Amino acid sequence: MPSSDRRLIRGERTREAIVEAEVELIDAGNPRPSVRQVAERAGISVSQIYYHFGSVEVLVVKAAAMQVSRHCLVVAVIPPRGPVDVRIRATCHQRRR
Repeated sequence: MPSSDRRLIRGERTREAIVEAEVELIDAGNPRPSVRQVAERAGISVSQIYYHFGSVEVLVVKAAAMQVSRHCLVVAVIPPRGPVDVRIRATCHQRRR
């Protein structure tokens, strides 16, 4: 494998680790983690966040997109009509997942 391919793969892994770190910190109860906290969680330097994303806003958008895509996998549309007990069970099941 050419070295440029390895660098591209390593860069993609770093970007994924940064976004994962942002999401993990938010999930842990920190709604606005600092760049330093994200970098520490991802095991990288602060400058790498700016290198890979250019700005914190881009990172936040990527993290939000990741969360939305994860939630879309487990959320189904519950029909607004039909037996109430069935809709309540379906809603509770989704919330547990």
